Amino acid sequence: MNLKKCESFLKKIGEEIKDFFDEIEDDIRGKTKKCDICHEEIPDDLREQFEETECKNRVKCIHCNKYLVKVKVEN
Repeated sequence: MNLKKCESFLKKIGEEIKDFFDEIEDDIRGKTKKCDICHEEIPDDLREQFEETECKNRVKCIHCNKYLVKVKVEN
C-alpha cells in the first residue's frame, strides 16, 4: 500500500514539474520569432523589420537569404 502511495505522489510531482516547464517553454516560444523557411530564430533587433515592413513579400531572411512571405510566431 505504501508503494502505491509513493508512486502516486511521484506521478503528481512529475506532472506539476512538467506543467511548470511547459509554461516556461510557452513563454519563450511566444516571444521567439522564427523564419518560416529555415526555422532559425530572428534576432531581437531585426524583428520589427520583419513585422512592420511596407512590402511584406520582399523581406529577406538573414539566415537562408530567401524572400519571406511572413514571419510567424511558433506556438
